[in-house]
Amino acid sequence: MGKNSSEMKRAGKVLVETVREDVFGLALDVHGNLVEATPVDTGHARINWTPTVAAPARGEIEGADPGSAVDPVVALGPASPGDVMFITNNVPYIRRLNEGSSPQAPAGFVEKAVERAVKKREGRRLR
Repeated sequence: MGKNSSEMKRAGKVLVETVREDVFGLALDVHGNLVEATPVDTGHARINWTPTVAAPARGEIEGADPGSAVDPVVALGPASPGDVMFITNNVPYIRRLNEGSSPQAPAGFVEKAVERAVKKREGRRLR
């Protein structure tokens, strides 16, 4: 019974790590899709996609320098199983952009960015 117990513990650890990696990967894909899909005038809305763990981001990142954006790998890296990840954009006009106010992106680009990330990961098998 000891062998089966240790095998179950090992399998459980592998499963938890695999799920964590997949959720982390999904969050990175969603973030990347959102940044890429966001219409650009000054770049301010694009750099304001802010990934966080446990609570949504508050406030805006000032300016439009891509170097000011939050690194999603660093921001989401400390997530543990059971943590909630957020990708927030607090610019006051992000809703209007998503409703199609810019000819650079269709209405619903946020939802489409999430859908693309989910579809990319559908059908993947656990190792």
